[in-house]
Amino acid sequence: MKKIIQIIAVSVCLSIVQSSVTHADDTQPLKKMYVEIKGGIFSPNSDGNETSNDGGLKEFDSGFNFEGAFGARYNKYFALESGVGVYAADTKETIRTSVSATNGKVVVVPITISAIAILPIDIVDLFAGVGFGYYSSTLKFATATTSGNFNQEYSAGALGYQLIGGIDINLTQHIAVGAEIKYFEAKPEFDLPLNTKVKVNVGGTIINGGFKFRF
Repeated sequence: MKKIIQIIAVSVCLSIVQSSVTHADDTQPLKKMYVEIKGGIFSPNSDGNETSNDGGLKEFDSGFNFEGAFGARYNKYFALESGVGVYAADTKETIRTSVSATNGKVVVVPITISAIAILPIDIVDLFAGVGFGYYSSTLKFATATTSGNFNQEYSAGALGYQLIGGIDINLTQHIAVGAEIKYFEAKPEFDLPLNTKVKVNVGGTIINGGFKFRF
């Protein structure tokens, strides 16, 4: 499923880039700056267990995503966009033993930059893009026992990449609303107890709704 999403996203992006090149004579030279607020659902990847070697977020449920972006649209067909956000998810189930109960949480703050190809159709902009960024990640575990409550927290960061596709509806020259889907991967290495180092894919799929203001 992951490979299918990657192939579809790259194909859409290449199609829009090709259209952008074809219509290069129609471009507008003025830059159009914008800010955007996005929010939506984070669906974790299904790569292994978070404590296994080269694992993932298989044991985590869907969570939330919130981010802000600043972009420059160089013409009708191309933009560069930087963004910062936060997404989080909790474990699907509590891990129970005869003497304890443990819940986990992942919190990630990505700082990204993306190249966006745009296909304008009347008041609608279709877009696709690729980008990379730094993903500052934290794994949290809260354990309740008969002796008390214990919290463990492990932090790490890594570079990652993202594939983006979506649509904007231009309500006015300055305001647009839209939606996007984003697939991304990043694998920070966490230092766990007993000198154990584990790489965890903290990526997945995000579906966002957004409000964009151009100036």
